[in-house]
Amino acid sequence: KIIIILMHLQVTCEKYWPTNKLPIQYGQIYVSVLKVEKKTSGCIPFYHNLAHFFLQINSKPGRTICHYQFVDWPDYGVPQSINSLVDFTEVVQKATESVRNSGPIVVHCSAGVGRSGSFIALSYSMNLIATKGIVNVFGQVYTMRRCRTMMVQTLVCYVQCVLHLPQSQYEHSRVKLPPSLNDPSSDYINANFIAGYNSDQEYIATQGPLKETLADFWRMIWTYNVSIIVMLTRCEENGKKKCEEYWPLDRNPQQFGDILVQVMSQNMYPEYIDRQFKVHYRAERIISHFHFLGWPDHGVPSPMDSIISFVAGFRHHAHFIKKSGPTVVHCSAGVGRTGTFIGLDCLLQQIRNEQTINVFEMVHRMRLNRCFMVQTLDQYMLLHTCIRNILTQNS
Repeated sequence: KIIIILMHLQVTCEKYWPTNKLPIQYGQIYVSVLKVEKKTSGCIPFYHNLAHFFLQINSKPGRTICHYQFVDWPDYGVPQSINSLVDFTEVVQKATESVRNSGPIVVHCSAGVGRSGSFIALSYSMNLIATKGIVNVFGQVYTMRRCRTMMVQTLVCYVQCVLHLPQSQYEHSRVKLPPSLNDPSSDYINANFIAGYNSDQEYIATQGPLKETLADFWRMIWTYNVSIIVMLTRCEENGKKKCEEYWPLDRNPQQFGDILVQVMSQNMYPEYIDRQFKVHYRAERIISHFHFLGWPDHGVPSPMDSIISFVAGFRHHAHFIKKSGPTVVHCSAGVGRTGTFIGLDCLLQQIRNEQTINVFEMVHRMRLNRCFMVQTLDQYMLLHTCIRNILTQNS
């Protein structure tokens, strides 16, 4: 009842349906096209075609087949828009609900292994998350390869499948501010609790403060008794504002809403800045601010050892800081560099105490609480490379 093609028609695949509505005979089977639709998505002209074919053998009763064509997936590569592939997969899954008792779904690309295997793995994993709340991409790929060789053909396809599995809703992990009496919606801030190695709410991952959210940011810091802030972005990168300065640029105190902030000390190091803030609101608190400077947006730090040293240094200092609330971690969007830092901090503690790690499970667990934590392939590979380098040095 359903055919899925994951490619543009090129020399690697012949067109097996008519160009117009006139039927064409293939062996004993006549195929005609009833209808063709182009589905649009954002700035991409269209991300899939939906055609309805009618098949008939001689005078026997015919049948209708739905033909879904995803066109934005190069051979040996990944789609330009991964979100469009997730959308496409959801469309196909809804269509299959009405034909569950019919024959199998045919999935193909050119060789029928790379893109085909990736789509099947993604679809299966999305179903598993929706029905059981679990995921096992490796297990699914292993099972497919026992039936057909080279399913999910390249590393980049495997990693993109892992990184772009849809996540559950985030209301359960949302950081809530005390709402004002006149505005119940004022409890919102772009932030989520993230589980760490030591507790289920060890971190708060959040967006870098904007001009209009400076007061909310400090309200969150005070409400949740935060004593450490980790900042992983420069305020401006490549001429673009990534984050507002949420501290005074001199030693004079500055008001942010109801909260007064003063810089008590600032120590400059080659890769980061260590600041101490005195924060006043009905009482006084000291907050440590670790600001890493060498991490470009959507990229990875260079040299790599700099982020390993920074994370290890942060963890060392954290042991000597009177810490009662979660650690706030942010970059610009609060997902890519933020997720990678949190993941590396957790993995370093795990490997020190348990001598075992699971990078995939760590990233998946973070993404259950905040979307797109560890945003790019390079950032995901950074976690593996850092751990490998540490193990090599230790051995």
